[in-house]
Amino acid sequence: MAGGVSVGGDWWRGFFIATAAVLVGALGAGGIVFDGTLREQGEASARQRASATARTLAAAATELVKDGELSTLRRMLPDLVRESALSEIAISLPDGQIIAHSEPSRISMTRLPEKWSASAVDEAMVGGTDTVLQSMNIPGRGALVLTVRAEAPLVAIDGQTLTALGAIAFVATLALFGVYRRAAGPLNTLGMIGGALRDAEKCGGDWSLLRIDERRGAEAMAWNDLLLRGEGGGSPGRGADKPLATSDVRRDDGSLAVPMGMGDLEQAVNILPTGVMIVDWAGKVRHVNNMAAMLTGGAREKVLGRELIDLLPGEETAQLCGAMAEGGMPRRTLEIKKSTPTGEAVLRVHCRPLRMDDEGAALIIIEEVTQQRTADASRNLFIAQATHELRTPLTNMRLALEELTDGDAEALPELAAGHVNMVQTEVRRLERIVSEMLAVAEIEAGSLKLNRSEVKLDRLMAEIEADHSQHAAKAGIDLKVEMPPKLPTLVGDREKLGQAIHNIVGNAVKYTAAGGKVRIVVGETAGGGVSFTVTDTGMGISAEDQAKLFNRFVRGSDPRVAGITGTGLGLALSKEIARLHGGDIILHSELDKGSTFTLTVPGGRQAERRAA
Repeated sequence: MAGGVSVGGDWWRGFFIATAAVLVGALGAGGIVFDGTLREQGEASARQRASATARTLAAAATELVKDGELSTLRRMLPDLVRESALSEIAISLPDGQIIAHSEPSRISMTRLPEKWSASAVDEAMVGGTDTVLQSMNIPGRGALVLTVRAEAPLVAIDGQTLTALGAIAFVATLALFGVYRRAAGPLNTLGMIGGALRDAEKCGGDWSLLRIDERRGAEAMAWNDLLLRGEGGGSPGRGADKPLATSDVRRDDGSLAVPMGMGDLEQAVNILPTGVMIVDWAGKVRHVNNMAAMLTGGAREKVLGRELIDLLPGEETAQLCGAMAEGGMPRRTLEIKKSTPTGEAVLRVHCRPLRMDDEGAALIIIEEVTQQRTADASRNLFIAQATHELRTPLTNMRLALEELTDGDAEALPELAAGHVNMVQTEVRRLERIVSEMLAVAEIEAGSLKLNRSEVKLDRLMAEIEADHSQHAAKAGIDLKVEMPPKLPTLVGDREKLGQAIHNIVGNAVKYTAAGGKVRIVVGETAGGGVSFTVTDTGMGISAEDQAKLFNRFVRGSDPRVAGITGTGLGLALSKEIARLHGGDIILHSELDKGSTFTLTVPGGRQAERRAA
């Protein structure tokens, strides 16, 4: 400082040395207690595994004993021990006679008596630190005791761990030293600024005495600049009439920003129109908002602490709770039907993993979709009824037209013959659209079935070529079908399979400009099935549209597609038909370079196994 006023020293060096010493000491102390911590965690983990297995197994074992399936229960226990990393599972009478054990040689009673004297136990009995005793009440017969033991793994700090701790301490020391080397200059400068502020009263209003050598960096230059702006009678950097800024936080527009507290967050969660729960690894509710309580049990105090399986009963919920009990927090979305005083409600339940207090937890989001599902069912019923009503007149029209065209060709004037052919083609197209709508309704209702028979591919492909060749010719598109002389026998639903290929070929012709080409190649797959490959030179499909193209009522976002008629059902239906046959549809496309759709159908019994 220019005027001899003290501005502080290099006390930061001592601070960093002390910090490094504390860090090394902490790592050493951590290594001493690490072994005990590992042991405690191992015992807690063993206890959790034993508890989870006991709860899950008790219900299943009770049913097996009631049904007299004692042999099945005995075969199940050894496998369960191996799969669950347990040390022992036993089921015994209250007097200690073992009826089932994970080690069959320890069974002391081969046949279970019809009745034995014992009173049922309502609560789970706790054994040792790694053992759980669970009561199993057999109605009308007596109580059994389920013993589940999971030994804690033997853990200890080995030489490699000690070496790793030493390496961490060494690296941390080097890192602190590097930080010190980089921060020493600016921190010393800040220390000098602090000393200057402490000595401000000694300068007698001459702020130039508080200047710092600007070679110390940007902080020193900023401080000296602040001194130059000082006005008489005030502190450095402000006039006497310019108070220091308060601790209030203000936004750019000058409004006060008040931090949100936990009470506000709790209130915000409670007024959400969506149910929110937090459950722990054991499936017990630890937090619930008002909507979730109303959808599952009523009042919040009646829901907190209860198990999720009791609030949302069902097989899928049981599987979810079982996965959580085993240490997994899966991401799942379920739809659960729950009886209420006003009728049956449909709840959509989203489960997402959550970490809280170092324990496994899951976030459960609950939405009521009863009205949506009712609307879907009404829509599907209307579509099914409407399409059934439309199919009959369309079929009669098609048969009349076929009879008319199959008669004496000379009896029809040339102009009338052309119109009849056009009407016949459009009737067939209307039939396919109606069939698509009916099939979509069947898919929604889960009732779409296949009528399997032997499919003659040559006739099927001849019909497809005939149906689309006229349209392709008018559009100036070269359409060809290529088939080998021999193909394996294909067993499937001829009508639906033809419908799937019709949809793919129709799209290829529809989205290909004049002068383009469409090729339909039928071939044999490596597994003895049949593949139908449709390649076009049309506008192609972007990567974004490919990801959603097989969804119902979805069409491409390309502006050129908007001017072409379509329902967005064809590819979705083709995908579902391929899946029912045990096959699939694969798409390869590039924008403005055409597309290739490949529909594969396995052959013979292989298709039936895959479809099942």
